[in-house]
Amino acid sequence: MASASVAQVHAARTSDGRDVVVKVQRPGIHDRLASDLRILMRAAYTLDRRWRKGRMINLIAVIDDLAGTLEEELNFRNEARSMERYEANLRSFGSNEQIRVPEVLWELTSDRVLTMERIRGCRIDDVAGIRRIGADPAAVLKVHARSFLESALEHGFFHGDMHAGNIMVDE
Repeated sequence: MASASVAQVHAARTSDGRDVVVKVQRPGIHDRLASDLRILMRAAYTLDRRWRKGRMINLIAVIDDLAGTLEEELNFRNEARSMERYEANLRSFGSNEQIRVPEVLWELTSDRVLTMERIRGCRIDDVAGIRRIGADPAAVLKVHARSFLESALEHGFFHGDMHAGNIMVDE
């Protein structure tokens, strides 16, 4: 279904017939990222020693922070917990009945594999598709923008990978 630098996403069916989406981490990605981070850190140390403005930017801390963030993102259990937290936040406040977050199938989820409910629909940037299912594209956008702003401003927790491939519009 999709491919990115860290993982691939596949459609699948569970043994009990449930349609799911499975995000599978690329083999060896930890080692490749660790190697890239070592190169970045060497460059940061070099710039820190040789460039006065480099010390002001504090590239060493930036790369250190990036390494921590990447380590968290490489554990798909963290992503699964974030999905559930996002869902809980949406249900606790406001009017978000029109927003759904896929259910995580914990028994089929690990550090390197995330399995979730498959929600069928059209991408949020498919205006013709949104109209075909009988929805108003402007109203759909308003609902999603409102939920994003609520998440960020009210809960301080928001969808960090919001692009058209991750937001579907269903009937």
